[in-house]
Amino acid sequence: MKIVKTVNIEQRQKSSLVSAFIRGLIKIWNLFVRFCIWWVRLFWNLLWLFMALLFGGMTLITLAGVGTILVLLPQGYPLAGTLLICLGGMLCMGALSCGSYSLILHGKKEGQDAFEEETEDAAGNITEQELHDETEEDYEKNA
Repeated sequence: MKIVKTVNIEQRQKSSLVSAFIRGLIKIWNLFVRFCIWWVRLFWNLLWLFMALLFGGMTLITLAGVGTILVLLPQGYPLAGTLLICLGGMLCMGALSCGSYSLILHGKKEGQDAFEEETEDAAGNITEQELHDETEEDYEKNA
């Protein structure tokens, strides 16, 4: 018995100069779009980082104001209204700081897919990948 292996190699059609030029233009356009998206993302992140730092600094200033008022209040100064204003400002600025920081776009972590998780979720449900692995194992056992 003789085994003969054959390999078919198909040649691509030779592209014309016009199609090569169009492919080059498409690659340049895609590069330009990725470049623009990168800069927009950079400025978005810098804006929200600056805002988070600004609101965080204002939170610290109002915290210092609360501390000062709490020292002056027992001494008889009429600062109860100012204390409430500083407490409200501290809470608002702290919330704005956390909200601003949460708007920063983080890149994908290496080796992780956005739709796949390797572990079970908090409720103990099986992920789709684990279900797929189990069904393959069952199929191999029955075959």
